[in-house]
Amino acid sequence: MKLDNRKKQRLNIIAVVGFILLVSWAQITWNPFFTRLANVCAIYVIAAVSINLINGYSGQFSLGHAGFMAIGAYASALLYMSPELKEVNYFITPIIWPLSVIQIPFFPAWIIGGLVAALAGFIIGIPCLRVRGD
Repeated sequence: MKLDNRKKQRLNIIAVVGFILLVSWAQITWNPFFTRLANVCAIYVIAAVSINLINGYSGQFSLGHAGFMAIGAYASALLYMSPELKEVNYFITPIIWPLSVIQIPFFPAWIIGGLVAALAGFIIGIPCLRVRGD
């Protein structure tokens, strides 16, 4: 059975909306242990897909994207952590004010972390694209 582009697009939209609903439902109803386990699994899936995209499809060996994954992971972790946990973990050098008191659910923190990593990639990518030669 061959799917045309319109059906593929509808199925993709249904899958994304279903995933968003599943994550939202899990945040509300699951035990915190299982929620954290699912969050860590989702982060590892994102890392594996990005490594497969760079190494598998393009044939390039790149470690640069791991740095951007770290930037996004750090940003999403800072947004997802509770203020009490931030106070315990950052007792020597406290975090700046807006990040020290904010806590948002996993899915929005995940999206914002990806946007922060994309912004960092854009900022670093502009001068890198101007370099000529090997």
